[in-house]
Amino acid sequence: MIRSFLAGLVAASLLLVAPPAHGQVSESDWTERPDRFAPAGSFADRVLQPGTLEIRATWRTRSQETLFQGRSEIPRQLVLADWTMVPLSRTVHRADIDVGAGLLPWLSVAARIPFIRNEVDFATFNRTS
Repeated sequence: MIRSFLAGLVAASLLLVAPPAHGQVSESDWTERPDRFAPAGSFADRVLQPGTLEIRATWRTRSQETLFQGRSEIPRQLVLADWTMVPLSRTVHRADIDVGAGLLPWLSVAARIPFIRNEVDFATFNRTS
């Protein structure tokens, strides 16, 4: 037990004294370039200045009400011939809260908290729910 505790302590101390990752070392001044950030949808793409706190919230809703195979719509009765139930509609609500903080000139931390709510209506041979 003591041996595993000491091994964990040594591993944690090596992480604290390790040099910064090469991807986080600023080798040139990118502050004025329009491409200094990664494309939309990328997360934690840069190093924040020490003492910086960023909070971002996004909300997305997606709805589906018809069934398609390629570009052709599929009748629900055809699906019920092969499957025991068929979806009538589906709505997905998603909210993301992103928090990032600059701790040191070479170290930033970031976290994403997702909230997801799915609503699905489906039909079977006997009932709709």
